[in-house]
Amino acid sequence: MTIRRMRPGDYAAYCGLLRELHEMHYAARPDIYQPRPALPDEKEFGAMLESSDCFVSEDESGVTGMGVMRLRTYESPSVKRHTVAWIDDLCVRKDRRGQGAGRSLYEALLARAREEKVERIELNVFGFNEPARAFYEHMGLTERSRVMEAWVK
Repeated sequence: MTIRRMRPGDYAAYCGLLRELHEMHYAARPDIYQPRPALPDEKEFGAMLESSDCFVSEDESGVTGMGVMRLRTYESPSVKRHTVAWIDDLCVRKDRRGQGAGRSLYEALLARAREEKVERIELNVFGFNEPARAFYEHMGLTERSRVMEAWVK
């Protein structure tokens, strides 16, 4: 398995991974997610490649996973201005999980965050996604906050 920068030719594989990720989210929370994912067109994909750090894992079967990270600056009257490395997506194909691709992708993103000299790396993970939560905890991430909800009837 290799980790490399995502390229324009990875568009179809990227969309396939987004579909797989969306299916899992839709199955768990159809009250939030649409039945079909909103996929970027190739122009939007190209813009993402230019504005974000994007990596793929690859083996003899092709692209097996992807990680997308961008810098995010927080600024408000009550919060110190600071920039973090924000992971938008980190996904490994179901049939390739448990083989080190997720760890390798995360490590590539972490290395980029260090190069950018940011203090923290952050992401959002849904409470229902226990495998992802366990993975991130194993990678050393800790919970900073929780979004809570209640149904209004």
